[in-house]
Amino acid sequence: MENIEAGIRAVSQERVDAYVDTLISVSYTVQKLRLTNVMVSATTEYSDELGFGVRKDWAILARILDKTLDAIPEQEKQAIQNRWVGIQVEWHINWPFIRRVIALVVGVSLVILTLVVFWNRRLAREVNSRKAAEAALGDQLMLLENLIDTLPNPIFITDADTRYTGCNRAYETAFGVHRSDIAGKTIMDILRLPEVKRRRLNAEDRRVLKEGKTLHSEVSLRFADGRLHDTLFWKSPLRLSGGRPGGMLGVMVDISDMKKMEADIVEARDRAEEAARA
Repeated sequence: MENIEAGIRAVSQERVDAYVDTLISVSYTVQKLRLTNVMVSATTEYSDELGFGVRKDWAILARILDKTLDAIPEQEKQAIQNRWVGIQVEWHINWPFIRRVIALVVGVSLVILTLVVFWNRRLAREVNSRKAAEAALGDQLMLLENLIDTLPNPIFITDADTRYTGCNRAYETAFGVHRSDIAGKTIMDILRLPEVKRRRLNAEDRRVLKEGKTLHSEVSLRFADGRLHDTLFWKSPLRLSGGRPGGMLGVMVDISDMKKMEADIVEARDRAEEAARA
């Protein structure tokens, strides 16, 4: 860029993604141009200091300037700086939107399960041959398994006794297990989790089945990569004919990256504010 104004205008007009310059120069230029769509989003490891320059043979003037600056109270110095350096760091993660997306994933999963169960029942009534009905049911169960396996979030299904009856490929990848390893077990049998956490999750499972209501919670779980992941849990009850409890559908969403992004934004804001006060 030929000058700072050209660089700031390029960012405002979205011709470039970012522009790097001194904090005071950027702040002054943004205010001068009255731009409302440009903000300081991060600081660098470099810093600069403001000062007065005088000729070497004007030593008396230099001493006068030093004494004058020393006589100005810190509060007044800060007021002068704030007048010329106006920094506003904006950050926001749309958690309501994220939760709506997660709720949509849960809703789609429930719709898929509902449609498959409905089709299986209708097929069973229409097929006279038991052998043909069993083959068709197997196909539908395979379809259900394939549909759930395409979802990117870890999903598991339990029966009415909170025993695992299945999970998807994302769950196997996340925890380094095969669905046959957990089939017929409850959360209390998963020894890789601390006992306190197993008891808490088991109580949640039974509460969902007893009350018949969807439960939302946030849990830190250690995945197969050895790291703790912040996850949002959605547990929804499944019903059989007559309203009988049929089991539970669980969906997990890893929000570790979103939380890290939120922490990075806060750190950038603090660094920018600290640089503005320097």
